[in-house]
Amino acid sequence: TVRTGGAVAEMIALEFSEEAKVYVPLWQAHCITRYIGSKKTGVTLNKLASKKWNKTRAEAAKSVQNLAYGLLRMQAVRGTVHTNGYPPDGLEQRLFEEAFPFRETADQLRAADEIKKDMEQPKPMDRLLCGDVGFGKTELAMRAAFKAASAGRQVAVLVPTTVLAQQHYYSFMERFSGTPVAIDQLSRFRTRAEQNEILKKLQAGTLDIVIGTHRLVQE
Repeated sequence: TVRTGGAVAEMIALEFSEEAKVYVPLWQAHCITRYIGSKKTGVTLNKLASKKWNKTRAEAAKSVQNLAYGLLRMQAVRGTVHTNGYPPDGLEQRLFEEAFPFRETADQLRAADEIKKDMEQPKPMDRLLCGDVGFGKTELAMRAAFKAASAGRQVAVLVPTTVLAQQHYYSFMERFSGTPVAIDQLSRFRTRAEQNEILKKLQAGTLDIVIGTHRLVQE
């Protein structure tokens, strides 16, 4: 708690070298982020207004600027790409969605409609779907995957862990049962021979959906 100008304010104290401190008002707490370095040892504190401090700030600012430029470039390139949009929903899509054993929420239905409209546009889809655990994001991914597979495209479902790849594989197999969609997973749970066979199926076009970890994006 800091008293200044006759007022009392709660502050966050940031300590630097030589016991120098910078006080940040709580309403500016969003400007502070935790430092995550590559070293396991402690971080050496900077001296405020030193050459090293100014250099570190300049490098951080340049890094952020380069990241922003890269994102803008990527979006500009994506904006010029023309793709063959997916066809509107047909009978197979409606039957697949009606086979969902639960009642959809209003948000699910709205998001599903928006995703499919994006897929039907003649440009790459750029959409982020957010939601808490158990609110039906996987079902929406399955509906999009079925729409893509029905149009003769191949689907790659990229997940962060091997365990999640296995879980999604089981979920997809159960949900797509009774459909002609071919599904497999590409992760360390598959032997090297099995992985090579899956890659051959992908190249031959006989595999519709593949679920996997970073192995999917390796050469």
